[in-house]
Amino acid sequence: MKPTIRPAVKADAPAILALIHKIAAYEQLAHEVENTVERIEERLFCDKPLVHALLIEADNQAIGYAIYFYNYSTFTGKHGLYLEDFYIDKAFRGEGIGQEVFAQLKQIAKEENCGRMEWMVLDWNAPAIRFYDLQQAKPMQGWTVYRLTEEQF
Repeated sequence: MKPTIRPAVKADAPAILALIHKIAAYEQLAHEVENTVERIEERLFCDKPLVHALLIEADNQAIGYAIYFYNYSTFTGKHGLYLEDFYIDKAFRGEGIGQEVFAQLKQIAKEENCGRMEWMVLDWNAPAIRFYDLQQAKPMQGWTVYRLTEEQF
């Protein structure tokens, strides 16, 4: 059966959390996951969500997801679509599902009149980098990501 890609709904929160744990394990960051089903429900499925998700399913099982939100570019004067997470179970990679998800994300960005679509990728994640290269995405040179954590606020 061909996988489906659809906007996530509140009932998908447990599946989204399970997929978050999978991507965290893949990225060797499992120890950093603090998210809960309740937090996902509160942030993604409230009256005015600032974060959105697509869920990928095969045979009624969640096999992947994409979580995104909008930022703003002072240079373009437009919103941008920022892809926070993108994950597909290993058994389903290489089947064109990622291409379909990216096509949907690009369509969403176009419909929302975004000026750009951006994301980060770990520098050792060669399969993801190859995939993004196939999307004709360009790595940003000369930029370093900085972060403050909650403890530093």
